[in-house]
Amino acid sequence: MLAAWDAARDADRIQEWTTGPADAVLLLVGSRLQRPSVRGRWSYTIWVDLAGEAGAAASIADDYRDAVRPREAATAVVDLRIVDEPKRLYLDYCAL
Repeated sequence: MLAAWDAARDADRIQEWTTGPADAVLLLVGSRLQRPSVRGRWSYTIWVDLAGEAGAAASIADDYRDAVRPREAATAVVDLRIVDEPKRLYLDYCAL
């Protein structure tokens, strides 16, 4: 797996460039991929709801969610708060 960020060190990684086949799918995983500076560059975004975070990370995550509202802007939302029962949430339907 290629990565540009080392989460354990909280620092950039040395970039490794590679070229995939023409029909390749690029999958990016990250908690800040819907920030304003990059939003709109992705064809499809998935927001994954997880069980609560703890400590300072939770307050930073809450600030990001409040400011950017990535859940509402995602193409799809997956509820993984109960890991053994993943659910695709359909938030764009009209209830009768």
